[in-house]
Amino acid sequence: MRGLPFVVGEEPYCLWEWDFRERNVDFLGSIDPDHFTYLAKVHGEQLDTEPQRAAVVLRTAYHHGLETFFALLFAALQAPGCAYAWLQKYRVGQLRRLVHSVTVGRPIRNRLQLSPATWEAISERINLFRYEDPKRLTQTRELFADAWRRFAYDFLDPHHINEYNSVKHGFRAQAGGFSLAVGIETVPGEPAPPENMGPLTGSDFGTSYFVAEPIPQSAPESRHFGVRLHSLNWSPRAVAAGLELIGLSINNVVSCLKLMNELPGKDVRFLRPEDAAAFEAPWQDSIGVTHITLDRTISEEHVLLLSKEELLARYDRPPEETNAERTADAASAPTRGEAL
Repeated sequence: MRGLPFVVGEEPYCLWEWDFRERNVDFLGSIDPDHFTYLAKVHGEQLDTEPQRAAVVLRTAYHHGLETFFALLFAALQAPGCAYAWLQKYRVGQLRRLVHSVTVGRPIRNRLQLSPATWEAISERINLFRYEDPKRLTQTRELFADAWRRFAYDFLDPHHINEYNSVKHGFRAQAGGFSLAVGIETVPGEPAPPENMGPLTGSDFGTSYFVAEPIPQSAPESRHFGVRLHSLNWSPRAVAAGLELIGLSINNVVSCLKLMNELPGKDVRFLRPEDAAAFEAPWQDSIGVTHITLDRTISEEHVLLLSKEELLARYDRPPEETNAERTADAASAPTRGEAL
């Protein structure tokens, strides 16, 4: 029995095991790098028959794929000898902090002695292609580094995070995009007629979902909050292209881990699209404005900020007492909202 120290972000752990390599190799062999490529193909083909359902499945898979890829990547960086153990201990918040650190050039602990661990340095260490032409190798590593940087922006985007949470937890998102148009009023105060409106941007595909926003906004742990409706536009074809690139990236991380765990080179393969244009496909469909929220904003001065104890006391009171307090609150603070 031996102990193997490793870190998740900055948190140290020690795995105790009889044979780290055997367990790690078994785990790596169980990963299906083609999973997300399969989802892109199957649901991409359904966009003509079940467009909205297929689009949402593709989008959900894209978010899932981003977390899977980055988790495997940082397991390779921080615990290549026990990637399976790293994946048991990480939390998505830690993973986002690691992705952010690499993106902004902040040092991270890693076993590959990358200093700094930039996307270019990581790609060079992970993508161990063999080409006779060194320019081809340089191009491949640069293309993956740029794609991973773009994936990082998507993974860290708060609108994408809220969208994914809404979709994966109980289908709390409505399928369908939004459109924006402008027009000049012919009668002051009355909306311009449809024939006078000119389109600015729009998409048939996207999601609308609710986001809890604290009151006041400067206190994220506040027990008081409002809920606003947000909408995102995106292209399902671009999402499918991103899934295919995620699948190839996962394949290359797993292949690198296999080599680091002393598997024979003949048993691993590194993949990339033949056409370099495929690296641009996930971001090529321009749909203009991608995010909007036109819902109401609730200001601090319009609410009655009760403490935890006051909230529990009001919750536990019989309905008749609650109604009496509502009347008293309205009389003493007419400009504020009522606490039921």
